[in-house]
Amino acid sequence: MASTSGSVPASAAAAAALVHALDTESSFADIAWYADVQLAMQQAALANDSGVLQALEKRMTTLLTTSVAHNETHAAWSHAATLMQMYMDQCGWSIVEAHGSVWVARVHAHLEHTATAPASSAVLASLAPLVRVVTHGMMGIESMAHPEYHRTVVSPFISKMGHAMLSVVEAAWAAWGVHMPETAASALAELLSCVREQLACTPTTYRPHVGKIHTLCMHMLFGSYAASEAAPRDVPAALRASATRLLAQLPITGSASSSMEPTASSGKVSQAQLWAATMTELLEALTLSIMGCAPSLDWRAMGIEAVQGRTPPLAWEVASNDYTVGIPLSWARSRLLLAPGCIVQMYMTQPTKRSVPVPLARCVHLARVLCSVRTSATTVPREQQRLEAQSIVQLRRWGLHWLTCLVETFQQATWRYVYDMDLVSVLCEQAEQACPDERYEVLQTLHSLCASRTTVPLPLDPASTYVQRMASLCTQELRAFLVQTPMAWRVHVPLKRARVFESDAVLHAERVPQDAILVKSDTERLCVAMAASLLAALLPMLVSNAAPGHRDAARLGLLALVGVTEAWIAARLVDGQSASSMQALQTCIASLTQCMVEAHGALIPHTLPRVYAMMQRGRALSLPWIQAACDESLTRLRLLLRPRVPPLVDVVDSSALEERVDVLDAQDTVPLRLAGWRGTQTAREEYAQLRLPSPSPPPLGVAAEPASEPASVQASREEGATPDVAPPRPAQAVAPPRPVVMPPSLPPPPASVPAPRAMSSERVDAEVERAVPALDMEASDEEALPTLHMEASDEEEDPM
Repeated sequence: MASTSGSVPASAAAAAALVHALDTESSFADIAWYADVQLAMQQAALANDSGVLQALEKRMTTLLTTSVAHNETHAAWSHAATLMQMYMDQCGWSIVEAHGSVWVARVHAHLEHTATAPASSAVLASLAPLVRVVTHGMMGIESMAHPEYHRTVVSPFISKMGHAMLSVVEAAWAAWGVHMPETAASALAELLSCVREQLACTPTTYRPHVGKIHTLCMHMLFGSYAASEAAPRDVPAALRASATRLLAQLPITGSASSSMEPTASSGKVSQAQLWAATMTELLEALTLSIMGCAPSLDWRAMGIEAVQGRTPPLAWEVASNDYTVGIPLSWARSRLLLAPGCIVQMYMTQPTKRSVPVPLARCVHLARVLCSVRTSATTVPREQQRLEAQSIVQLRRWGLHWLTCLVETFQQATWRYVYDMDLVSVLCEQAEQACPDERYEVLQTLHSLCASRTTVPLPLDPASTYVQRMASLCTQELRAFLVQTPMAWRVHVPLKRARVFESDAVLHAERVPQDAILVKSDTERLCVAMAASLLAALLPMLVSNAAPGHRDAARLGLLALVGVTEAWIAARLVDGQSASSMQALQTCIASLTQCMVEAHGALIPHTLPRVYAMMQRGRALSLPWIQAACDESLTRLRLLLRPRVPPLVDVVDSSALEERVDVLDAQDTVPLRLAGWRGTQTAREEYAQLRLPSPSPPPLGVAAEPASEPASVQASREEGATPDVAPPRPAQAVAPPRPVVMPPSLPPPPASVPAPRAMSSERVDAEVERAVPALDMEASDEEALPTLHMEASDEEEDPM
């Protein structure tokens, strides 16, 4: 396509900029370089400049054909991946159809060459982005929308590409194992993610590789923990997460069925069976690891028993009988499976295409046992008791986190087991006895059960003991926050007696709760925030007075929350260095506002003035987060302060509607005045009509004057134009004017009569009343007003 004369300089400038940018390989990670190259590509694509595009393709071909040795020092493949992605973003799918076959074949050759020879971490870090661009952009889901391209380019390389990627991962794992560098672990994690994406697109093609993928993932995740006396080293987090997701994606290669029975015709294993087999193996390994953390406890009495007569799950050997070796190994295995973000939780939360049989009852029961497990006084050696106590503390925290994960993932499906196993009572009992760190985990679990916004809250009976017990727990947590710990007290008595003043006593009384807040730890502040949020969720059930103690529980909890928030705002946290303190204070303000909005009865007048004044003080703080929270709280509290604000209504001329009743009988809409600006004169007249008081009747004997027309109406009438005003009101019948009866004129006084002396105002009024006779009320029978007879009649009975 021929370019215009005006676009030639721009195209030449774009070509020069692109060539200059491509020559500077050291700037590939620079954002400014990225923006310049992208702009040059966009201008070249819009101008259809073949010279610039050919230079770009030549540069990418040069980078793709570099050797493995060159990529150990220069990340040429990674640079090529960046240019290829930018090129496809600017020019579209036509570039993939034109160069996809060459690029896919070149990347496959690089994978095979890297798998046969030992590669360094730099080579893997340069190869992984290139494989990501090819598998996602050229062989992904979008390629299925182009059948001819998918048949000729993608289909021949799907199985080959998967085998090559797995070979690279196997070679790297065999060379380094768990001791691999961080860059190599990130590259292998990206390669496994590419395999998982290809597996999701074409599961039937990857069925021959399922056994290899399963063995590789199991060896990477659990191989270092297999020996009975080994000191395992943790797998890198990125590699562990990627391998776990790939392991959870493998059941998609089974038959398209959710049944637990194999297909009768083909004998294939269903997807549900594959998922359940891996999940059962993980739970059995977790059970053995938990029992190995405290071998002196009677786990069978708690409902946990290992399966006998089977091979050890995950190919793990039984832990050593020596407690100095067996307990640390079992604890490490439990951490690998059960710790937050580890294998069991990640495997259970991965989505599946078909419904799978989740052993939810077994998982909830195991989590309940872990939450309530305690050490027992036995005759075991003291060192073993110490190791078991350390392991049990961690097991309780992991069990709480696992229970929270189960509730957030399966939601309503867990309610049955929560009620059957009385989990709420178990959690409340644990919170009353736990340390601050563990108490925060318990409150977080209770919050996820009853008050979380991301899950459906657990339905509770307002009259049940659960509500009152959780409210008491929250109130205790709030009240304890304003009390200093014994470590913060001053132990030594001062040598000199300080002088006491009343102002000092008042100041000291105000500073006590503030000092108690400032010395608290971040965990204690988070506990208070979680307790405040849970109390706000329980308050609607407490104010219902379904049980005898609900009224007192609601009052105590609300007053405790008000006191904590007030002392926190008065503590003057002007620095804002503690993020946990700011977050906890925002949560307390939001929870207090929610409590005030949902409360009713005597709680509102008892606490509303204090809360409103507190929020006004919070707006004066220098922290913008607290100011925003207080502003939002005041916005919601104004609904309680002024609940009867009259609504805004449109001013409708009722007389105009009555005039058109016969026309509007068959219509469903009522014509109102159109909204919009109609001129200053019209707006002034409408505003004057709104503020005009109701007309009062004229005095007796005075005729009412007709209303004068506005100047704009008179001018428009003279010009013959229709004024842009509301339609005139219908003409009303004007009553005839009242006849004016003038008083008779008095004759002039004689000349010899002297001038009267000055009289008082009362005497003048009396003289005028005698001189002016009464008005003739019978002049017109129709216009006569009724005469009030104030004298008592003989026919009326005296009420006394």
